[in-house]
Amino acid sequence: MRGDPDRDEALDDQSAIFRVVDALLARQGGGILCEQSGMGLRDRVRWTYPGRVAAAFAVQRLGREAAADAEVSALVRTAEAQAAGCAARGANPDWPVDLASPYPHLVDSIRRAVRQLPDPDRTSRPALWEESDRAVFRAAAGLLGTYWPAMRDELAVTVRQIALLSGPGINGYTDFTVHGAIFVSRARLTDADGLPAHVRLAESLVHEGTHTRCNAAAAREPFLLDGEDVARLRVATPLRADARPLAGLFQQLVVLVRCTRLYDRVRDVPGLDGGAVRRRRERLAAQSRQAADALESHRSLLSPHGTAVLDELS
Repeated sequence: MRGDPDRDEALDDQSAIFRVVDALLARQGGGILCEQSGMGLRDRVRWTYPGRVAAAFAVQRLGREAAADAEVSALVRTAEAQAAGCAARGANPDWPVDLASPYPHLVDSIRRAVRQLPDPDRTSRPALWEESDRAVFRAAAGLLGTYWPAMRDELAVTVRQIALLSGPGINGYTDFTVHGAIFVSRARLTDADGLPAHVRLAESLVHEGTHTRCNAAAAREPFLLDGEDVARLRVATPLRADARPLAGLFQQLVVLVRCTRLYDRVRDVPGLDGGAVRRRRERLAAQSRQAADALESHRSLLSPHGTAVLDELS
């Protein structure tokens, strides 16, 4: 992985996830067991639909317990139906993403995320996509397709579902146990700080989609060295008040640089407030420099892969 989006590299990363998911589901008789080399792009990414990943994690968690067969089979069946329905709708052939209903694997993920919030009064809940929300998404996807097509093409490979959140607790997140799904607050689908809703959503899609890409890339070729000292380390980061694992800082750097580059691309879009775009870009750039400086102080803990990414983005 490098800093700029790359659909083909992302597809290789997704294929690595595909193999792990398939192997786990095969234990329950739910594996695909087919040659991926003969599959087209859409078919290949379909097999890493988030519900299938959730089913694979259920296999890990439950093993061969009697309850596992029913749970895993239900997750796989639901995932297949979601993937087929998304392909049939075909509203955006360049990015056949599911603006998802609150399916059980997504609701479970949200519950886990809410339990980690420091303030129980600032919670988040699953939300349904309304037509006005879908219109904002279409505008955001169109913006990316016009002004950063490489990013849109990478998202088309890595992001299969977008779950909507309501409430003030969470702005957005990803969860590897439902890899391929991203979670975005409905608040990001509104105008704020001089920026229209579709630009703010485009930033969220780049942000969370980059986390998804990093998760898959790290699963194939880690960014950090292996060891207890790395696993235990907690560091300050630009985007979180609490100290985070080094992997979190690393991902923040990639996210912040890419979001900065988004505003480089849209600064001359007709109708946008140039001052608002410039202010947002400057804030993201300052945060990315802060992340790069912090990560540089831990260079010795990065793998060759991680070091190459740091050198490119610094």
